[in-house]
Amino acid sequence: MAPSEEAPAADAEEPETVGASHPLDADRATTGASKKKPNKKKKSGPGAGGADNDDDAREGEGENEAKAPVAAAATPADDQSGDDGEDAEDGAATGGKKKNKKKKKKNKSGQTVALSDEAFQKWVEETLAATKNESEQGTREELSKPDRAFLGYSFSGSLRPWKVTPQMKMPESIQKPDYANEPDGRSEIERVGLREVPVLEGEQLATMKEVCRLGREVLDIASRFLKAGVTGDQIDRIVYQACVDRQIYPSPLNYNRFPKTVCVSANEVICHGIPDCRPIEEGDIINLDVSVFYKGFHSDLNETFLIGQCDEDSQRLVRTAYKSLHAAAKLIRPGTF
Repeated sequence: MAPSEEAPAADAEEPETVGASHPLDADRATTGASKKKPNKKKKSGPGAGGADNDDDAREGEGENEAKAPVAAAATPADDQSGDDGEDAEDGAATGGKKKNKKKKKKNKSGQTVALSDEAFQKWVEETLAATKNESEQGTREELSKPDRAFLGYSFSGSLRPWKVTPQMKMPESIQKPDYANEPDGRSEIERVGLREVPVLEGEQLATMKEVCRLGREVLDIASRFLKAGVTGDQIDRIVYQACVDRQIYPSPLNYNRFPKTVCVSANEVICHGIPDCRPIEEGDIINLDVSVFYKGFHSDLNETFLIGQCDEDSQRLVRTAYKSLHAAAKLIRPGTF
């Protein structure tokens, strides 16, 4: 995508599990924070993060004290080239117990970027404290009170919107897309558009790859934090800090006045759900949609998670969508539309 066109560049959805069996492999079950590498991508264990096809991961150079880590638990579930694949598989086969062994990744400077669970939890606590908002003081009754805009609205399921906290602003030091400070959140570049799809080469191609890798890091961090009990509002704050640390802009923020840095879509919310104060529950289907802007390019990634033990209908839904994605991906080649 040309650097002047400010729209998401790529989108990927993968079914993931958080503390539950994977919908694509019903015979396998996981507990705790176990991980394994079957032929389909997955995550398992509360707060576990997943990775896509990126081989490199690094920690961004932000100015804030709370530095967002690359999710240490994030490894491609269907990557057969990893050296620790057999260890992960053995761990899953023994009731979720496995060696406390992490495959380290290095960034371009050669610095290892992997945090222990304790270090990641410390960063999470510091981040939530630094971004503390009014949701911390509200009672469950206050936070679940419907907004007046939804009075008389006909809902398709049992899910109801909770309180949405005020929008956070990104630091001035971060490069922003043209809609970031517009009152209506509209992009003039997007309105004009491009006459043809550009072929990226050289520095532009390298920048596109870099922004995709950075987006992958942010999604891995959000997915590592995800578990029953956390709220969409907290996920938004985690993504916000991860972007600040990397000096990148979260693309959804103020796009057509979207109030948050990430889309958190639960259950019957198909996509682009606004993060609110509702606690994520056991049995939920959660999609995290992360898009970031860097040096004129956007990357767009998302993954779907099963929280805890989900019913068969939920697993079948995610499994079907996942297989459909891979069937379509097989058709992608030069010359196709």
